[in-house]
Amino acid sequence: MAELSLIADWALRTLTGMPGTSDIVPAELFRAVVGEPRDGYDVLAELVDAGRAVNTDGTNYKLDVVMQPASDDPTGYSTLVMWHAKYAARADITIQPRAWRLSTVYNLATQPLESPTIAVNWFRDNETRLFQMLDGAVQYRLYGAACELAEPMWSLARYCGSNFTALLTQFVTIRLHPDVEDEKREHRHATALARAARCLSTKGMHKEAIDYANMAVRRATSLGDLQVLSTAQSSHGRAHEDAGNLKTALEHYEASLATAEQIEDPHGIALRHRRIGVLRAKLDDPDSAIAHLRTAERLMSGIGDTVGRARVLTYLAQILLDDGQTTKAHATIKPVLEVLKTTGNDFYIAEAAAVAAAAAEHTNPAIARGHYILARAKFDAYGLSDRAADMHRQLDRDVDESAPQPSR
Repeated sequence: MAELSLIADWALRTLTGMPGTSDIVPAELFRAVVGEPRDGYDVLAELVDAGRAVNTDGTNYKLDVVMQPASDDPTGYSTLVMWHAKYAARADITIQPRAWRLSTVYNLATQPLESPTIAVNWFRDNETRLFQMLDGAVQYRLYGAACELAEPMWSLARYCGSNFTALLTQFVTIRLHPDVEDEKREHRHATALARAARCLSTKGMHKEAIDYANMAVRRATSLGDLQVLSTAQSSHGRAHEDAGNLKTALEHYEASLATAEQIEDPHGIALRHRRIGVLRAKLDDPDSAIAHLRTAERLMSGIGDTVGRARVLTYLAQILLDDGQTTKAHATIKPVLEVLKTTGNDFYIAEAAAVAAAAAEHTNPAIARGHYILARAKFDAYGLSDRAADMHRQLDRDVDESAPQPSR
């Protein structure tokens, strides 16, 4: 086997021997790690000539992985981590283009992927590798790159139902707070506390969630950044809502809304109105709930957020259904489900399908059953086995009610 040049050997060890790497490497990534495009092409050609790399489909190369130490030069690995952070950010903006983000990698991720489905599938295929890369970046003291990767990983993981991964990304960010010296350090820390609170709340760790949310609000208040403060206040409300402290949650949501209004953030304002609307329904105030959700719907329509609007209408349909307005609920949810089947994630589809099923129960049991089956499958795919079980019970109930009754 031909002896490789120092740079070719280094490239091979960096691209295949470091945490989270793969033997299948896009040519674009290879050139980014090696340096200038011409050098990248030359080194790649050397590996091909030596039988250590094979072109697989025109854009990707299968590299030879040998039993050797990983590279002791983290420069290339930093580039590799940032390349994946950028790709993750591209996937994130494909799915959630209007969400507020902190990382500078989003300034580089100007080109979304082809579709939300492709973005979701890419993350699911690479989730384990990305987490290994995040851990590797910490191991090699590439703390800035770790934080840049952590944010899009958090967003994608949360969207796909990987709550454990989402939580760990924020714990990493919190842990690295003292080690990353940049202008966003304090903003990142307060935001990570708020996001960790949300993940903890989802896991049912309500006391811990409230504690983290408290810390987030205190730090955001001290920082004086209204966007971070509104995010922290919203997480505080969510932590209390999930813990059953509904009136306290309402206070925090209303504070978050007032803060979002100060910075004139239409997407943030819409989200806060949606949360307040849902909570008002839980507090047996359907008129106020509907008013808040109508405001949220108008704002989402104004900024062209079709998925956000569909989410609002899902909750509105549920409130109408609970209020006995079945016809209005059915008319509201029917077009929503079609939108979300195309552009929503499993959780969004499941919630809409559950509402559509309940709305159709008394008019078209067969359609209702189909919606319950869809909701069960999507809740299960999202990792919400308890909600999937609820849908299964609805299906069993329908079978029991349709069975012939014994004669007396």
